[in-house]
Order: sequence, then structure tokens, then C-alpha cells
Amino acid sequence: MSVHRISRVLRRVARDEDGLGMSEILVALMVFAVIATTAAYGMLNALTLTQHSRSSETAMSLASSDLDQMRLLASAGAYGVLNVVSTGSSVTKTVGGTAYSIDRAVSWQTTTGATGACGTGAGTLQYKNVTDTVSWRGANGATQSVRMSSAIAPLSNINSDATGTIIVTVIGAQGQPMPGLKVTVAPTAGGGGSPLSTSPQNTDNSGCSFGLLVTPGSYTVTASTSGGIDVQGNASASTTAVVVAGQNTVVKFTYDLAGTFPLSYPVGATLPTNLPVTFWNATAQITGSGTSVKAFPFSPDGYTILAGSYVYNATSSSSSCLDTNPGAWATPRASDGAVGTAPPTVATAAGTTAPTTSVAMGTMTLGNVSSLQGKYLTAISASTPGDGDPGCAAGQTLTFGKIPSVSSMTLALPFGTWRLYAGSTSGSTSTPLPSGTAGTLTPISAGTVNAVTSTTSSITFDPRTVPTS
Repeated sequence: MSVHRISRVLRRVARDEDGLGMSEILVALMVFAVIATTAAYGMLNALTLTQHSRSSETAMSLASSDLDQMRLLASAGAYGVLNVVSTGSSVTKTVGGTAYSIDRAVSWQTTTGATGACGTGAGTLQYKNVTDTVSWRGANGATQSVRMSSAIAPLSNINSDATGTIIVTVIGAQGQPMPGLKVTVAPTAGGGGSPLSTSPQNTDNSGCSFGLLVTPGSYTVTASTSGGIDVQGNASASTTAVVVAGQNTVVKFTYDLAGTFPLSYPVGATLPTNLPVTFWNATAQITGSGTSVKAFPFSPDGYTILAGSYVYNATSSSSSCLDTNPGAWATPRASDGAVGTAPPTVATAAGTTAPTTSVAMGTMTLGNVSSLQGKYLTAISASTPGDGDPGCAAGQTLTFGKIPSVSSMTLALPFGTWRLYAGSTSGSTSTPLPSGTAGTLTPISAGTVNAVTSTTSSITFDPRTVPTS
């Protein structure tokens, strides 16, 4: 054996006798770390799966318990199934430190297979589909959920071949179901119907109510609540429903808590005693009066609020009345190019109060009225509109009451062209004004006085404004 080979063997033996080197120690530590991490991950994963399994079992138990409660409600009476309703919002229950949210969705199944929260017009009501969804936040922060469903049938027959069903559905201003509304169903006179043996229940969380086993005929159906209003401004929503044997009759209402609209008018001016105020939008139009008006809370669309009657959707031009809306004054004024612009819309949410709206009107001075004291003052839409006035063919008659003991009066009238009269009774047109030197017409706001005859005049209140560049 060569000296070189002997030396190499001796060096290896010497190294082995010195123990493990640094590199071997580092490798060993790395191997240990990998093994420990894998074991820890496995243990953590097992714990997570165990917790998830426990939470799932709890959630299933909560869903099953809720469904059992619904079955119990349905069995409480002939119409107990009507008390099986969707949850309006999540119900939270805490078990073992974990919060569980329970959401129940309920829909009717009809004999045609159609489903809906309140049923549908197709087929007759058969049973309710009830689905419970229970959700919770897992250990990893993610939302977990389970779902359980059941079909729940009425305890007794709620339909017959000889009767029909009235299904009432009520939604609010935002399209949401309206629960808790009182619903009535009454036979109309001479309509062939009969009083219901069981009154409809208040609307449930889905906005549904039902008239069951209804004798065929004609019925008046209403829905209402304190402070409520429908789109036409009525405190109670109402319609006529015709019931046919073996069929569902569906009645749909849009109804919500009223919005309140405070109004103000030109300061210091005398207003007509019968002044109407029009609340208008593309969906509905109502007429109010006074300094506060209740209206359906269209939001965010709101209303254009106008002094006087505004009739824009008339079937013929002879029944329209456009000039009370400044936006209808589309012809530019020759002198300065001024055009009309509709006032900004005003909106408020259901059950709330809007900011006060200043109702725009024309103002004028009626001078030299001393000789007219005690006479009744009346304003009537002129048959011949003034320059640029889109007119009010339908006509308006506004009354002011008796002229007081003053030399002149400040009056406010809706935009448009008006004739003024004095007379011995309210609404009388016996004395056109001006009459000689009495009852002179002078506009305060933008307007013109138009000669009607050699001695009488009309006055035009012009809402047009010069566009800003």
C-alpha cells in the first residue's frame, strides 16, 4: 500500500473519531424540523376537521329544530300553515361560543308545480317549501353553512272546487315586502260574493296574506297600516278582485309609510283658499294642499312640486293644463332667450320628513281695491294664453275670499295667464278686473299684463329664466 493511500485512510479514521461535523448537525436539524412541521400540520388539520364536524352537527341540529317548530305551527289549526313564514332577518343563536345565523326561506308550491313566496296565479295552493340555511364563521375565518329543507302541508284542505283563493302581495317603495299590514276582503254589493268565514291574517314577512275558501264573486280588497299611503296618496290601498271557483286571484299593492313634505309659499302674499299643489313624477301624480302634504315616498326619484293643477297626460289637448310647470315653457322668450326649467325634485324616505320646499308662484299687486271691499275675488285661467305660455285648456278656478278693507293686495297665483274677477258670491265673474280704475293688475315677479278688451286685462306669470353660460 502506498504512503499516500495509508495517509488518506488515517485522516478518515481520525475525522470519524472526532464526532459529527457542522454540516451533519445542520442536516439533522432540517430533517427534524420537516418531520415536526408535518406532524404539527397533521394535528392542526385534525383539530380543524373535528371542530368543523362539531359545528356542522350543531348547525344541522339547529336547522332540524327550526323545521320541527314550523311543523308544530302548521299543526296548530286548520290554517296554521299560514304562520310558517320566512325570517325577515337572520336569527342568531350562540352554541359553545360559536354564533350561528339561521335564515328560513318559505315558498308556496301550487298544483301546477309553480312556486312563489305568496303563491302564484297558476294552480291552487298545495304545500309550503321550507329551507333553513344555518351559517357560522369557521376556525379559518371563512363562512361555513349547511342547508336543510322540508315540505309542510296544511293540516286540512284550504282549497275546494267550489271556492277560490285571494292572494294579496304588498311591496314597499324600494320593492321590499311589507309585513304587518291589515288586510280586509269584503264582498261588493251585488257582486255575488259572501263574507269570509275566516278573516285574512296580517301580511307576513314576505308581504303575503290570503283569503281562503272564498265564494266566487266580486270583492273589495284593502291593505293598510297607521301612517301608510299608496302611490295615489290614499291611506288605504284598495282594489276590486273577482274570484273564480278553483282558481287563485292575485292582488298586488304598492304601499309604504308616507313621506311628509313641508311646503312654504311667497311671503306676504295672499294665496287662493282652494290652491291645489301637484306632486308629479313619471310614475304617479297626487294633489295636496296646505303647508304639509303626505305622499308616497318615491326615492330617489321624488316629486316635482307645482302650485296649481298640472295635467300632462291628458287624452286630448282640451283637457291638458301645462303652464303651471315651468319646464313646459319651452319657447325661448324673444327679448332675452329665457326658457323654462322644471323645479328640482324633492324626495324623502318612508316615514321621514323632507326639507321644506318653497313652492314657486307668480306674485302681483292688485291695486285700488278700496271700492271693491267685501266683494269676493276669483282668478280663472285665461282662454287666450300670454306670450310663451303653453296654456291650461282644462281651466282652473281659484278663489281668494272677500276683499278686505285695504287699498291694495299682494296676490300669489300659479304660473300661467289669469283673468281676475270681483263679485258678490264666491266664484262670481260679474265684474272683470280691472274695472275702471279699480282692481289694477301689476306683476311683481316676472310677468306681463295683456289687454283683453279696451277696459279689461289678463296677467301672465312667466317662470322662464335666462340660461347661464
